[in-house]
Amino acid sequence: MEEMGYIDADDRKNASSQWQLGATSSLSIDSVSSRQMNQHLSHHLHLYQKREILSQRRNIPTSMHERLSYYRTYVSSPNKTQIICMQHVEFNRFLWYYIFNVFFKSLPHSFVYIFLASYAADEHLFLSKMVPIMQGCKFTFLVAGFFDLVGFIDTAILLLDYVVCGLLYKNPWNRCKAASYFNIHRNVTMYCYNMYDFAKKFENGTAHFQAFAYIDENEEVFQVAQVEYYRHRIRIWATPLSLFYFGVIWILAAMMHRQVYKKCFWKILNTLQWIVNTVDLISFVHLTLAYFQERLEDIPATPMPVDDLTNTLWKADIDLLAESTTAPPLVHILTARSIQEIEPSRDSAIMITSNAICFIFRGLLTYRIKRYIESEVKAPIYQTDFNQHSWFYFWPMYFYTLSLGDLYTIAFFSFNLIMEFLSITVTFFCLVETIVCEWKWARRWLVTLALTATAAVVMSTTSLHNRLLYYIYSKLIATLAEVLILYCMYPLGRLVDDVTFHYGIPPTRLRILSLSFVPIFYTIKCYTMMDALIEVIVKAKFVDKDKSYKWTWSLMLVPIVLGIFYTIYVYIFKLKKVHNL
Repeated sequence: MEEMGYIDADDRKNASSQWQLGATSSLSIDSVSSRQMNQHLSHHLHLYQKREILSQRRNIPTSMHERLSYYRTYVSSPNKTQIICMQHVEFNRFLWYYIFNVFFKSLPHSFVYIFLASYAADEHLFLSKMVPIMQGCKFTFLVAGFFDLVGFIDTAILLLDYVVCGLLYKNPWNRCKAASYFNIHRNVTMYCYNMYDFAKKFENGTAHFQAFAYIDENEEVFQVAQVEYYRHRIRIWATPLSLFYFGVIWILAAMMHRQVYKKCFWKILNTLQWIVNTVDLISFVHLTLAYFQERLEDIPATPMPVDDLTNTLWKADIDLLAESTTAPPLVHILTARSIQEIEPSRDSAIMITSNAICFIFRGLLTYRIKRYIESEVKAPIYQTDFNQHSWFYFWPMYFYTLSLGDLYTIAFFSFNLIMEFLSITVTFFCLVETIVCEWKWARRWLVTLALTATAAVVMSTTSLHNRLLYYIYSKLIATLAEVLILYCMYPLGRLVDDVTFHYGIPPTRLRILSLSFVPIFYTIKCYTMMDALIEVIVKAKFVDKDKSYKWTWSLMLVPIVLGIFYTIYVYIFKLKKVHNL
């Protein structure tokens, strides 16, 4: 009887000395000539080729450098880094927070991401396959991915508005629309000055900052033109014009998201990203030379007394969410569909190093720009508000001090707008791919229409702050659930076995130790973030304006809870497979 490629037991005995752990023993080489051994193997050894399962997924023709450009754009976008502008005011705290986040979460966790991209390339929502009882997580991930995309577009709306108004009205942020006006919200007469007239108000040293503007010895309330313009333009999110801008960006992204399959798309994104990086680098060199050579007057770093709410917001460390590529699963999709060989250790280290250099450099650059502007206007400029995009007035103020500054500002915003739009397109593509690959019956056009309808409803019924909180809550819960499932419920030992099985060698002890720290560190950080946000919402009396500010986070848990009950019903009462849970 033929068994395992051998004819009978004698053949099995004779061949046993020839195949030991996949290698031919020296005894068989001495006793059997090479010709006889070849004849023996040709007659009695049956080699079965591994059957390859052809995947329906389409490769994305992108190089590692092009993917890194997208990742840098994604994690350092103003819609993530300027929720709380801690990097401008407390750069040291920002830096140490980020370093701890990288070593205790981002670096070890990205290794797992990239490993799963090669181990389970077709399972973009892999958690529900690893732990079936957490079926509901896939819906929480989709919600988080959706609000991530909406947050991207919210920033692009203001960028688009700045570019359009800059071209039509020739950089209106550099001049005042009116010398004075009555602010009905603050019940005070506001005065506006251009940048150099604003600096003259501080020559005698009596003007000081209070609440939202500056007050001189004559009780005149005033502000600089760029900040005043920004405070007026952010109201665009409450007007129909924002819906128009949103519709333009969303529809273009929906129509172009399949361009991700083309090489030229990635080359354009990579080129734009490096153009922006070059501008940042040139600006940093100029700021450094100005600081050391021109000996600019450095305004003492004595900001206004920071209240408890601001300190609480800084403690929340919302920048932690910027590094998350969980929802939608960007790294998993782009890595699994790449045409290069996947090496988790190398690829994760390169990706995190690239992101970290860009993230920290931009934080340092914006801090130096702030100090440079304060030296020019002879006054400190404060920004501690929630979701305060100081990026939109610091850069115009910086370019205002340069020759041809108006041209630089328009070009800078235009390049960033196109780069943000291309990143939105890739994020839209990943969100659609996640849904289409998870639910085979879903058609791409149907998913696109459903997302468009949902986005239209969300944009027309929620405020900017609502959407921002939805993003924070959904991203926070999705990433925390992912960490707890991967390292605790799966658990970590089984994950290490998967890595060993796939690559033939186990991870190093240092890597296993770093992976074991991830759930502890991230759980503490998430608790601190949630506690700080709820404290700020209550103390700032946001709850009086909108009750949903306090309890909205619990909505993100509903899909997880319902998924648990559904899985219990299916496996226990319907399929009678308790051990598969």
